Amino acid sequence: MTELPFVAEAEPARAAAFHYLRAGLHPLPVCRPVPGAPGGCGCPWHRDLPGHAAGKTPCLGSGDLRRALEGGPPARDPGTWPWEGANVALALRPSGLAVLDLDGPKAAAEAAALGLPPSAGVVRGDHAHRYYRLPAGVPAARAVRRGASGRIDVLAAGYVVAPPSRHVSGERYALRCPGPIAPLPGWAVELLRRASEHVRPASALPEGPPPPEVLGALRTCRVPAWVLERIQAGDGTGDRSRTDWSVTRALVERGVPDPVIAAIYRNPEWRIGAKYRERRDPDRYLGAMLCRHHAEIGARSGPER
Repeated sequence: MTELPFVAEAEPARAAAFHYLRAGLHPLPVCRPVPGAPGGCGCPWHRDLPGHAAGKTPCLGSGDLRRALEGGPPARDPGTWPWEGANVALALRPSGLAVLDLDGPKAAAEAAALGLPPSAGVVRGDHAHRYYRLPAGVPAARAVRRGASGRIDVLAAGYVVAPPSRHVSGERYALRCPGPIAPLPGWAVELLRRASEHVRPASALPEGPPPPEVLGALRTCRVPAWVLERIQAGDGTGDRSRTDWSVTRALVERGVPDPVIAAIYRNPEWRIGAKYRERRDPDRYLGAMLCRHHAEIGARSGPER
């Protein structure tokens, strides 16, 4: 059974990566935030790309990153990582991991009520990551914004930042519960299965209108000012996933057509699409959000029973 190894706070990222490799996990280097630096980091990977998240951007070319996340060998020998000051992350799919990302006390309490088998855990302030093994046959998907709190994420694809990395807030990721990694609980397995059903193929997101027509469509749908601001300038928090989620939700609620929403994300001049455009499967990422929002809004607006 895989264990999440203990990594001391002062451990260099390269040394930490070797601990993870010996445990059968797949580490990869991500940038480390630097207080006062441009964009919160100053590393060459996103120094000139303000939409990217400081402390979480992979320090790898697109080819290396794709191989790392799809289950190939570890992204790179840690001895050849770009610099000693990197953060370290773990690729979930090849590591066979599923992480419950619990954003705050309400999410932690809700997950505990649903059932949390003892397993390895990582904390950063009041934010917790609970590590589990992905059972055989369960899709390596991502189920985000789940639960009554809307702050439970079940992550089995992509990557998570791991100890001893430093967050842009200055807090460290630290191992709280060392030891064996248990199988993912059933309620979280069901969330991943449902999430895999809400994925729209790329062909279902056709090309939309040019930017001037997009803005006209948004005005016609009376999209709130805060949504327009986030589309064009971002929200400044660095949490691109939550920004994408809230903006897409508002657009769907206002009746903005899917091709127009896709055109918003594809426009390189607008910051809302930064995370979308850097992904290997951007339309799958956006399509999953759209499917989830349409399903929930349709259910909410249906006839009362």
